Amino acid sequence: MKRFHKKDKRAFANLKPETKKPILPALILLADAAIGTAGYYWYWSDKSANLIDAFYMTFITITTIGFHEVFPLDSYAKIFTVGIGIIGIGSLFYILSIVMENLFIIQLHNYRGKRKKMKIIQKLSNHIVIAGYGR
Repeated sequence: MKRFHKKDKRAFANLKPETKKPILPALILLADAAIGTAGYYWYWSDKSANLIDAFYMTFITITTIGFHEVFPLDSYAKIFTVGIGIIGIGSLFYILSIVMENLFIIQLHNYRGKRKKMKIIQKLSNHIVIAGYGR
């Protein structure tokens, strides 16, 4: 017979579902935004662009808003924009898919319901569980 103590955290340890952490895609997204901002800032240095213009161009590329280009782009800058877009959009969607998968896993495991049942079981005292006796 296994007995749970009120302060025993190990009783709840196996109830928590295993969720994924979106650390790597978040780091890739941040690196992509930093590289994009620095790249546009460097590319438009002769056009008196500031960091806000460069970040804005990176942001509208990654988020697929695509409002308009801050300054005109030549062929090399367009290829750079495509690269920023592919990496940024891919990592952004990967982050969103991990978040949705975690929400689904948490809902599927019904962690709160199981924890409530465990607390009710912990409050029981002087009970004997007979298993395998029949109906």
